[in-house]
Amino acid sequence: MPDAATIASELQTLQEFLGSASHPKGYIFNALRHNIHNVKRFEHVICLLLKHVLVHLEKKMHLAADKFCYLRVLPYLLLVLDKDGHGKANAFKGNKAKLEALGKFLRRYPVLPVYADMTLRPATLLQTSSFAFLLPTSEATPEAYALAPWRQRAKKELDNYLPRLALALLTSPSDGIYEVVLEGLQLLIEWKSALQQGVAWKLEHPAAATDNQSSASAAYERVTKFNYLPCERDGLIELIVSLKSLGHALRQVHASHGTALHAVVYTRLQTFAQHTLLPTLHRADKKKKQAATKLLHELRLLVGDFTKTDPDDYKRGRADRVLCPLRARAVAPTHGQLVRARTLAQALYDKRGGLKSSASWSWSSHLDADMAALKAFYLESFFFAPLCTLEATVARLCGVGDLWYREFYLDLTKCVQFPTELSMPWYVSSVHSTSLDGRRILLEHDLGEHDGRRLAALLDVYNDAADIALRQLRQQHLYDEVEAETTLSFDQLVFLLGATTYARARRGGERQPTSLALVATERRLSLLGRTLDVNALIGDHVQAALLREMESAVARLEGADLTHLVAFETTIDALQQTHIRLCAALPLDPFDALLHEVLDTRVLAFTRKELFENVLPRYGYDALGAAFHASAHGNIGRAHLASLVRFIGVADLCRIAHDAVRD
Repeated sequence: MPDAATIASELQTLQEFLGSASHPKGYIFNALRHNIHNVKRFEHVICLLLKHVLVHLEKKMHLAADKFCYLRVLPYLLLVLDKDGHGKANAFKGNKAKLEALGKFLRRYPVLPVYADMTLRPATLLQTSSFAFLLPTSEATPEAYALAPWRQRAKKELDNYLPRLALALLTSPSDGIYEVVLEGLQLLIEWKSALQQGVAWKLEHPAAATDNQSSASAAYERVTKFNYLPCERDGLIELIVSLKSLGHALRQVHASHGTALHAVVYTRLQTFAQHTLLPTLHRADKKKKQAATKLLHELRLLVGDFTKTDPDDYKRGRADRVLCPLRARAVAPTHGQLVRARTLAQALYDKRGGLKSSASWSWSSHLDADMAALKAFYLESFFFAPLCTLEATVARLCGVGDLWYREFYLDLTKCVQFPTELSMPWYVSSVHSTSLDGRRILLEHDLGEHDGRRLAALLDVYNDAADIALRQLRQQHLYDEVEAETTLSFDQLVFLLGATTYARARRGGERQPTSLALVATERRLSLLGRTLDVNALIGDHVQAALLREMESAVARLEGADLTHLVAFETTIDALQQTHIRLCAALPLDPFDALLHEVLDTRVLAFTRKELFENVLPRYGYDALGAAFHASAHGNIGRAHLASLVRFIGVADLCRIAHDAVRD
């Protein structure tokens, strides 16, 4: 290992190189772009790379991160072919179909996410090249980047999928479970791609500046807080919640049926290696095609798990051929085995590969079927590795911690940090929890067991951000920033939820039980390694609000006279009804205990004071109406005495009456 001085010297050399005015950004790529044209037939290699990218994009053989990696590669490969903008390397002469396919993806995806809040516009790279005609001509939001439709679509797809997943786990064989889980994985890929595309579009297209946005953080404010319409914001929230909910369900599948998934992958791989390839290998050997025979042999031996070794089984004809029985195992292939097997299969079915180059064989009638089998294996086997490592794959697809990171805009605006309310996790959580528009009310959203908790799903963005800081970036200061914002945001969210819950319970109404259903279930929320009882925390806030309102009612009574006693009792009755509604969802102390804590002897002292200093000296008793009257102060009658009996008791009331008669 080099010593510290050597490392410091290398870092300084690298920084000087990257910061030098004579080596601007892109120097390395531009040098490669120019010098590669001195290599003979380099266009052939670049075209093979383009073909590889197109196949994976068209056949959707990618995860979300792979998709954008392929898309980011396209403009750079075209630039390498273009060299100086005059089309010196016309690699697409006579192959307009491939060029049109490239243009389709460039027009469909005009903005690409790079990392966190960094984006890439292929148009900035290709606008001066000979491929500029492939770029989009409109600045309208493409369909692939629209967030608003996902408000309904994501929830609908999730609601349709989860029952089928549950049914498959109960009734379907392993193959059926495999297919349903694969469908769920593809849903995650689609949702994660849509979320990243929508956020990237917003980062690249900020809201218009206004006169009151003069702070240093205004640039970031215009791409987050003021850049999302309500429908777009709801679509973003629904994508996050759907990702987290489906991810949670698939993790449970991995825990309970992971062995079954491995068994299906093993069976399909062995069926292909030991059974499907056997006739193809027999025909290749019979016609003395050594190249194809060698590749087929290597492919079979690479992944085959033979119960008995018969090196000449492929030499037998159809009548004498005996297929080797397959073991019932749940053994997943290694990553290296899969990569090599897929590479060999692609080499065999490719038009320049072992089978296609032998089209003059007499068994060419079987060639199409053999190539179709190899191609089908190549397409199907892409998802073998993600499904064998389902838990890790789901974790990558459900991770949305990039929403928190804003290092590019911090550097752009020269700010140390942005206010918490501009953070995307805080924005989606707080706006969603305080919205008062029907289905957008967090407390009114009817969630089933498989839907997860929306609050937990939105706050889980902070867990993802912390995971990136610790495991990927390995930066303690970033984790400290995430932790500080998480603590602040969670405290504010609990306060907002408590205030919203109490306000709705105070107003009452038919929808109140549904409104509090979610609060009653939030008892275990995992946040940065801590397990929090949101239900209890909201209960503390709500109980404190009840006590404050009781205290306010007593203070108003003490500032008035005894004629306000009935109004005071009406207020206490309303608070008692609120307490009853809240107790259905929250752990609150008994109402009588709360009332006693606030009242103590204050009403008794107030009554004695009012009777001896105000009522008896100033009021006259009307025997006919059984009430004390004073022209300027109203009257005190049976209702007031009933209230006194409730709040101070019969014994204390009799004692006061005795003292009044005695005095």
